Amino acid sequence: EDLMACLSDEPEAMEYFKKLPKSHQNYFSGWVEQAKTIPTKTKRIAKVVNALAKGWGFSEMIRDKG
Repeated sequence: EDLMACLSDEPEAMEYFKKLPKSHQNYFSGWVEQAKTIPTKTKRIAKVVNALAKGWGFSEMIRDKG
């Protein structure tokens, strides 16, 4: 829910997210939802939105050191 709200502010990221298979969408959303604290969830949402805006998959995002 929080992820989708943030993606709605980034049309390119949302468009790419919607093109992904449902299982891949679940990788991103599940990773965000597994965060135990609000600051961690916030960081993860930012990382996901940034990765999707770049057209990255989940594994590319996780490997990124930035």
